[in-house]
Parts: sequence; structure tokens; C-alpha cells
Amino acid sequence: ERMPSFKGNMSQWIRNNVRTPFTVSSKVKKGSVVVKCVIEKDGSVSNATVVRKKAPAFDSEAVRLVLSMPKWTPAYQ
Repeated sequence: ERMPSFKGNMSQWIRNNVRTPFTVSSKVKKGSVVVKCVIEKDGSVSNATVVRKKAPAFDSEAVRLVLSMPKWTPAYQ
């Protein structure tokens, strides 16, 4: 049994691809958004939903970012 894994450095990929929303105040820019998703058999990402919200602009950016990720190595059972 093997869990799905991201190919490469996920933190680096996120830093290179995130678009910080400019419509929110500086107070809201700190914190995290938690996104749940499914890694399909072919490694693609689907069904991304926000589990812990922050602000609408950040929530939608987090979902966009997760759905635009390159293919993962899928789980194996």
C-alpha cells in the first residue's frame, strides 16, 4: 500500500505558482487555507474543496492552485 505523492518539491511549486490576492487587507494575509482533494488513478487532481476557510479571495486561489498542480504519483493498494 502506498499513499499518493507529489513529484518534486511541493513548497517550491506553490511559491512559484501562487497569486496573492490584492483585494484583501494586510491583516488577512497571514494564516492558512486547508484544501481537500482527490488524486485520481492517472495522478490528476480533482474535487478540490476548502476545508478551513480564510477569506473568499484566498479560498478560491487555494482551490485554483490545487487544481492546477501537475500530476501526482497515485496511490497504490
